Amino acid sequence: MRFVIQLIAAIAFSTLAQAQEQQPAQGEVPNAQTFFADTIIHGGPIYTADDNNPTVEAIAIRNGRFIHVGNITEAQLLNGPETTVISLEGAALFPGFTDSHVHLAGIGQRALSLNLGDIPSLSALKEAVTMWKHNHPDDPLILAGGWDETHWPEKRTPSKWDLDDISNNVPILLTRTDGHALVANSKALALAGITSKTKSPYGGAILKNALGEITGVLVDKAK
Repeated sequence: MRFVIQLIAAIAFSTLAQAQEQQPAQGEVPNAQTFFADTIIHGGPIYTADDNNPTVEAIAIRNGRFIHVGNITEAQLLNGPETTVISLEGAALFPGFTDSHVHLAGIGQRALSLNLGDIPSLSALKEAVTMWKHNHPDDPLILAGGWDETHWPEKRTPSKWDLDDISNNVPILLTRTDGHALVANSKALALAGITSKTKSPYGGAILKNALGEITGVLVDKAK
């Protein structure tokens, strides 16, 4: 798995072109302090957050400012005797992140398991989980996350009955995209001791249908 390298920058990539500094005139001997870069980074996909130029080969930085965002050939012209050159060795580089409300650890864990973030329907979710179970027959537990029912044609959340169609023997736990709810199959509910008589805990909810049957959806503290 390739590691992601974060570059924490004070200046957004969208304004990098304006940060270019004038290069020496033809025939002028460059001065390392005024021309050469302090740092050059290359060797992997570099994402700029600029829709018109989404990825580049290399970047060069001097005095905390980007002086080149583009191809490696031009970046090498800025490589002086005091320049530090960093190779990404195939890893990716991103601008610094401003986290509004994102759980990066959870997103990383989702990427290592079954990611349901792009699932377009409930039927597609069932197909994806069924395929995962088929490809991982020795897994004692199926964990996945990222589903969001708000745009599904079925217009409803998954239920324990949907997951029971996939397996009654292996516990299945599928977390919603916001992390505030999950749906479990009957096997998982039985192992947790949750029945129709189980009361919802403070700060959470064990959802039930009109008949008083647990649906398998557990919210917040009930998880």
